[in-house]
Formats: sequence, structure tokens, C-alpha cells
Amino acid sequence: MLWLLLACTGPDKTPADDTGTINQTDDTGKTDTGKTDDTGKTDDTAADDTAADDTGGTDDTGGTDDTGTSSLLALTGLLSATAGTDQSGTAYIGLFDQDPLATQGLLPVSGVQLAAIDLSGGATVAYRIENITPTANPYFLVGFLDADDNASQGNGGPDEGDLLISNGGQPLSVICLDTASCTLNAVFDVESGPPPQ
Repeated sequence: MLWLLLACTGPDKTPADDTGTINQTDDTGKTDTGKTDDTGKTDDTAADDTAADDTGGTDDTGGTDDTGTSSLLALTGLLSATAGTDQSGTAYIGLFDQDPLATQGLLPVSGVQLAAIDLSGGATVAYRIENITPTANPYFLVGFLDADDNASQGNGGPDEGDLLISNGGQPLSVICLDTASCTLNAVFDVESGPPPQ
């Protein structure tokens, strides 16, 4: 920084300037090395150089402007069920950045597991999926309600009697641009049948 360079080198020096009594105030006195002008908190190290302007959270290292951590969103909504006789169990909800029904082998960008929920009698349960990057491209949501709680024992997918979010055979989609738009309700509307023979 220029102020540090000037403080180290100073003006052109002569023996009279450096050793003479008359100019001692200029070279070693409070004017040059005092707190106010060169190393003082007011001009150089406090408000201007090391205060909120340079290392403060808002301008240089703060989460809002520079690190962007606050820009991540959470997808929220309500789960309900209209199908099946057993509407309780563990819900598995996954969020994808491509249609998982059109492309096999996709991994979700995020998801949530809700254990021991009960959607019977028209009940609803809130869900929340974290770490969603804002984008103008749609996200796709799929999920199932593991009514017999055996998904962890098999292939991790639904089996007979589990409830699915089918949406007419298409995954639900949502565009998350901001907190207001990143919301989606989902209904378990189809009961899974037996595996194909």
C-alpha cells in the first residue's frame, strides 16, 4: 500500500534533517510517526485500511457479496396422500436437475427422508430440501412413501403397497429462482402394484 511505502522511505534526507535539533520534530517526532498521520488509527489502520471497508463481512469477505453462501435456497412444501389404505411410513423425496424418468442412472442433487409420517385422514406433513442452487432451469421431484418400511432391506425403491408421487406419470417440476418460487406441494397419488412377471 502507498501509505506504508511512504512511511518507510519518507522525504529526501540530509544530515541536517536527520541529526539536527531543529528538524528533529520532522523526522522522529510525533508528526511523522505519531498516531494521527502515519500509523495512527484514524487515517491508516482503523477506518480506512483494516476496518469494515477492507476486511468487513459486507464488502470483502462477507457471505452475502463474496462467498455467496446466502444464495442457496431450500425447497419447501407439503406432502399429502390420496391413494392406498396404509398412508403412513417413511417418505423418500429426491430432487433432480434432469428428468429422472427420461434418463436412467441420474443421482439427485439433494433430497430428504422423513421417518414415521402419517398422512391418513387428509393429514399433511411439511418437507424441506436444502442446498438448492437458484436457476431458471427446472428441478424435478420424485418420491415414494415406504408403507412397510422395508426399502432399506431391498433395492432402496418402492415395492408393492408403497405410495408414489406419480403426477400422471410425470415428475413434478419446479423452478427455484428465489425463496418465494422455491416451493412445491406433492401428493402420493398412486399405490405401487406387484412387480412385473
